[in-house]
Amino acid sequence: FDFKSEARNAKRFYKNFKGSRTVFIPKVYEEYSTGKILTLEFIDALDIRNLVEIKKRKLNLDKVIKNGFDAILTQVFIHGFFHADPHPGNILVLSNSRISFVDFGIVGRFNDDLKRKSIDLCYGIIEQDSERIVDVFLEMSNIKDGEVNKDEFRERVKDVIEPLQGSELEDIKLSHILEEILDIALKYKVKIPIDFVLFGKTIITLEGIALEYDP
Repeated sequence: FDFKSEARNAKRFYKNFKGSRTVFIPKVYEEYSTGKILTLEFIDALDIRNLVEIKKRKLNLDKVIKNGFDAILTQVFIHGFFHADPHPGNILVLSNSRISFVDFGIVGRFNDDLKRKSIDLCYGIIEQDSERIVDVFLEMSNIKDGEVNKDEFRERVKDVIEPLQGSELEDIKLSHILEEILDIALKYKVKIPIDFVLFGKTIITLEGIALEYDP
């Protein structure tokens, strides 16, 4: 593994969140780093899985989870550069319920076009609009008319989202729906940009964390 690449990523996150009151990114010490060694600023923090100590220190877990979601959405939709492996071991909790990310080896990049399509897709899921969802996927893959059976694709998507009708927004598990729709798209050989796949993986991981620590 080339730690020089991870160091570049870490420095970009550091710059993006400089001055943030909710997110702390450790500084890279370049003079002590090489392609095989990455030296980062020490973080006095807790593993997010250490619930006993988090409660002992009277940290606000609701705020921690909110800060985590806000941080990822800021990375995706504002910075266009996001941590694509935010499992619990890569998220640390600092005092005042601030969070810190570590392990910057896997990142995603979102340009304005992917940002727009991702927002369209999320609205499509929430509003149970199968036509909108299918159109977004076909736009992403640059598929021409006739290359995919659009009606059949739409019906498969409809089967997934129809049970959501009448559900409150808070009851919709976006990650589960997104995962199922991605599987359907792949079965129809719809080519999905790797950065969108990373975004989907990130949302699935984050929702899993939220459900585990703050149902």
